[in-house]
Amino acid sequence: MALRLLDICRETGGLFKMRIAQVSPLYESVPPKRYGGTERVVSYLTEELIRQGHEVTLFASGDSTTKARLVAPCARTLRLDAAVKEPLAHHSIQLDQVLDEVEIFDIIHFLSVTCTFHCLIGNQCRI
Repeated sequence: MALRLLDICRETGGLFKMRIAQVSPLYESVPPKRYGGTERVVSYLTEELIRQGHEVTLFASGDSTTKARLVAPCARTLRLDAAVKEPLAHHSIQLDQVLDEVEIFDIIHFLSVTCTFHCLIGNQCRI
């Protein structure tokens, strides 16, 4: 696979546009309003990938701000939502959202609690 990507880059003069999913934790928005090191890195990486011409979908809380297409399993950060009793349920919804679109992505980058479920994606999608 890596060699094929290198061939494509050579054939297109290095202009290889990828479809990338960024899967962020839901405890803070992207970028975070205050604390949130992981979410800040997700934001920097997502915005730079877009700047370089890639097509990026960000799976994050609905109060996130991005130039990417945003898919949100919850309206706001879980940490600030007093109605949230079980945050893992929202991460399960997020994983389902990723799985619904798994075929359209070249790369899925998990930076979330859902990364513990990566084996489920591999089994379901034959990755």
